Amino acid sequence: YHNTTGNENVANGFQALYSNTTGHDNTASGYFALPYETSGSHNIGLGYFAGYNLTTGYDNILIGDVSDYNGNHLTTGVNDVCIGFNCILPGGTGANNELNIDNIIFGTGLTATSSSTSIPSSLTGSVGIGSSTPVANFQATNGASDATTTIELGKSGQNKGTCLKLYRTDGSAIYASVAAGATTFTLSTTACATVTNF
Repeated sequence: YHNTTGNENVANGFQALYSNTTGHDNTASGYFALPYETSGSHNIGLGYFAGYNLTTGYDNILIGDVSDYNGNHLTTGVNDVCIGFNCILPGGTGANNELNIDNIIFGTGLTATSSSTSIPSSLTGSVGIGSSTPVANFQATNGASDATTTIELGKSGQNKGTCLKLYRTDGSAIYASVAAGATTFTLSTTACATVTNF
């Protein structure tokens, strides 16, 4: 409706991309999807009120219905992925390079943008399961301060067990497994011959 020089946009739904003026390569599908985005580009908003608060952000993927659009939803963020009902990013309205999938899987330090022509050679992001602010490359937590976090590798009845491949400080690999009836790890510099590797 307000478009001036924006191009290659797709709008499907009542007031989808309604305020866009110069933004390009945006896709909005849903009732009030990306309605106030004006100059941002390369955004995707799919769902009822998806990306409702976004104004000038770019390179964002926002999927899922939003029932409370007055919350801390993305407005000017860059390179974010938010999937799920009422999805909010940990960084709030100006979050950059963040991921939230249904409030269980989070990511920080996303490096891919619309200007990249290949996967960046240096990937420094972190992933959290149950933690919106992972403090390591991968962090899994129950989230509650009085609960135990349990991580299971393999499955019950798997008669070849599980093999953990770790790297020492010199870059060489070491393999850890637990033999039948044992309660401690067996370490080896070669692949665990009797277990299934992953």
